[in-house]
Amino acid sequence: MFGRRPAIVRAAGRLADLGFDTVAPDLFDGQTTTDVVTALALRDGWETPRLLDHLAEVVDRHAGQEPPVLIGWSWGASTAVRLALSGCPVRALVLFHGLAGAPAPGCSALSAPVAVHVADADPFLTPAEVEEAASGLRAVGADVTVSTYRCDTHLFTDAEHPDHDPVAAHSAWKAAERFLLDLTATNGAL
Repeated sequence: MFGRRPAIVRAAGRLADLGFDTVAPDLFDGQTTTDVVTALALRDGWETPRLLDHLAEVVDRHAGQEPPVLIGWSWGASTAVRLALSGCPVRALVLFHGLAGAPAPGCSALSAPVAVHVADADPFLTPAEVEEAASGLRAVGADVTVSTYRCDTHLFTDAEHPDHDPVAAHSAWKAAERFLLDLTATNGAL
């Protein structure tokens, strides 16, 4: 929603340094922001079906032998969930700062593991909303792990955003890296 900010590019680089192939699609033609109102306007430029079709094409273009791991931040996290529930094959999901609401009736089953990383006092997500969404994903087959971090901001992993919390960000990244490396050890290269 805030665009492909430097934090997203750095995250892709960080994962590439661990040996993972990465793609960080730019959904807003280079536009980025830290302002919520501007971010909402950027987000609202996409209709959900068109967005999911576009992202499914990105996944198809970059697909390897294994389905991809989708990683999303905030709106990107909820979009990654919606993409997986639309039937796009995924190996796992890593979600920072958000996840989608309860799956819609008739959505695809999701047998992939899902790692969720959220602030314990996120101003946009209550613990009850996080648990409801996680329960909904479990109901369609996902193995969901929710990790909470002691902070009261939303985008706590983004070093250039006013929400940044370096302690929570470090902990969340270490947990996400362990999740991905464990996935690789269990199921082969990503």
